[in-house]
Amino acid sequence: AQRKVVVLHYLLDLPVEQVAAELGVPVGTVKSRLARARGALAARLAPGTSAGELRDQEGAGNHG
Repeated sequence: AQRKVVVLHYLLDLPVEQVAAELGVPVGTVKSRLARARGALAARLAPGTSAGELRDQEGAGNHG
């Protein structure tokens, strides 16, 4: 769900309202998913995060 909103909003440059209409979800849901996706990306790009730590995070149910 997070990937879909990221692709539609950032890569296809659709406004949040249009992303919501495309996915059939409320605007607030799109905003929430975008925020969570940015947070997940920031955690993955944080300095000092090893590949092993990323695998551990994925194994712990951090899917999105």
